[in-house]
Amino acid sequence: MNDSSGNSLVELPERIVKDVFIKLSEHERELYDLLKDVSKRKFQSFVDSKSAGKNYLNVLEMVLRLRQCCDHPTLLVGHTKFNHSISADLVSLLMRFSSDGKTEARFTEGRDKEVQCSMCFDFADHYTLFNCEHVFCSSCISGFDNGAASVPLCPECGSLYRCSSSRTQAQQKPESFLHSSKTLALHRTLKELNSLDPHSKTVVFSQWTSMLDLIEQSFVESGYRYLRMDGTCSQKEREKRLSEFCLSPDVKYLLLSLRTGGVGLNLVAASNVILVDSWWNPAVDNQAIDRVHRIGQTKTVEIRRLVVQDSIEERILELQEKKSRLAQGALSCFEGDQNRLQLEDIRLLLS
Repeated sequence: MNDSSGNSLVELPERIVKDVFIKLSEHERELYDLLKDVSKRKFQSFVDSKSAGKNYLNVLEMVLRLRQCCDHPTLLVGHTKFNHSISADLVSLLMRFSSDGKTEARFTEGRDKEVQCSMCFDFADHYTLFNCEHVFCSSCISGFDNGAASVPLCPECGSLYRCSSSRTQAQQKPESFLHSSKTLALHRTLKELNSLDPHSKTVVFSQWTSMLDLIEQSFVESGYRYLRMDGTCSQKEREKRLSEFCLSPDVKYLLLSLRTGGVGLNLVAASNVILVDSWWNPAVDNQAIDRVHRIGQTKTVEIRRLVVQDSIEERILELQEKKSRLAQGALSCFEGDQNRLQLEDIRLLLS
């Protein structure tokens, strides 16, 4: 809270904001650049035909997919409208990214539990396996039409195809997590913050619950003790998890959706904040950070923003600075304008 001169009424510990810049892998970069090129051409066609306003939601989806591509390429699949419009080249690059992560099926010998089809529930000797761990027998998968033959998507949830195989007295072992450059950077940042203060707690924010799902998988594989809160939690469950996070010394990490974390939470038990993906309106990020950097905080608050180099995420930081200047200046815009992306904003993001 500030006085009329902009000075803080309550002295809080220092907050240190650092940007962690991330270089995409070769296949991630190919995928991102191709998706960006497709999006820019489509946006320009809307502008040329003076239909950008009518296609505003389509434009927002293009921005959304570019942002998700920076987080983890597999977030691009499972969206029917999007998947049916992307090119075969994009599909091929998605598959190459998946194969990069050593996604061959691995088996443990000596177990004779059978593999059960997720669709007909019969036990399958020959089956198709997807990244989501859904398994389908050859009969069911051959009869399924997802509307885009070149896009190998799981009939159950839309995840990418992984491999086909046969069961030979073996049980499918859950595969190791397929990291993106962003999730690898997240884990490196966690180790760095832990080295600064081994007893500190960290709140990890992401806009998308689907990204939190992936982070959660990586935490399980790494053996991290964590809790998660998003919009699906009841008030009672939120209070329970918040209490456990604050009081248990063994639980060091809290996964939060950006919107959930921006409202009515006191997270001063943590002293580290990681923003996996920033929002173009700086107020949203700041509200989330203020759950940790607020009255009651006794430690310096370390804040890390994960930013993919040469991507829409760098443009988002530029847009945040622009909106911050507007909000602080004589030409302060209304809150509705802050939340809505204007066409000139979209041009900047796609530049």
